[in-house]
Amino acid sequence: MPDLATMTDAELLSAYQQTTGEPGDPIADALAAEIERRGLDI
Repeated sequence: MPDLATMTDAELLSAYQQTTGEPGDPIADALAAEIERRGLDI
C-alpha cells in the first residue's frame, strides 16, 4: 500500500472500498483513520 499521506482523496476512498471494512483489519483501520483525519465521508 502506498504512503497514505501521498494518496489522493479518491485513491484513499477507493482503497477503503476494496477492503472488508471490518474493525481489526489493519489496512482498513489505517485507511479509515486517514479518511477521518481528512474529514472525508465514507
